[in-house]
Amino acid sequence: MSFLQSIVYFTSMFDNINRNGSKRAVFSDRELARLDELLQVKQFSKKTYLLQEGDICNFEACINKGCTRTFYIDENRFEVTRMFSIEDW
Repeated sequence: MSFLQSIVYFTSMFDNINRNGSKRAVFSDRELARLDELLQVKQFSKKTYLLQEGDICNFEACINKGCTRTFYIDENRFEVTRMFSIEDW
């Protein structure tokens, strides 16, 4: 693969977020580049809790690959699923 081809195929790791956001508002290339600078990529293993009871959420998340489940434990100690979050949602 030549250098030129590698540039053509290179995309921002935040392309999914940028594309999804651009469906709802108009952003300049400069604004999208600034957003990319502010974002962080984090990877989690299966069965990892992003928040636990008592935690305060101070972040937003976008699922690039995979799925998350939001649930709570009811008074009978059953897990009640509130929602699933999937890629490009």
